[in-house]
Amino acid sequence: MKKITMILVALILSVGTYAQINGVDFSKADPELEDWECLFRCQDGYMMMYPLTVIGYKHCINDAYNLVFSNDCSIGPDNTTIPKHILNLYDYEKMHNALNSGTAEIRRGWKMDKNNWSINLICSYEHYAIVFLRVE
Repeated sequence: MKKITMILVALILSVGTYAQINGVDFSKADPELEDWECLFRCQDGYMMMYPLTVIGYKHCINDAYNLVFSNDCSIGPDNTTIPKHILNLYDYEKMHNALNSGTAEIRRGWKMDKNNWSINLICSYEHYAIVFLRVE
């Protein structure tokens, strides 16, 4: 009986303590940026930063879209600028070069239908990042 009670208490605490986003564990967020591709707390939410390389860009794009697809998100604002010679965001090398030169910028957001969080993809010459914000 003790074992069952302890298991139930652990389940209740783990479910209620942090927001539920498939693929993200806010309880493991660092208090500040310590390493690339690790979740950390920022002023208004949580963020994952990626190195300003072709591989960093690729990981950022792929991670963002995997999170969006695994969390049933609604399409939100899209303020993306892509040069005409680039077909899509998955042309990793050309997009990385355009972002670094300042001729491209990605700012996309998705609202999670099941809770009050948004997933935001932000890529520019300054940073590649996925940001998680509370939506009121």
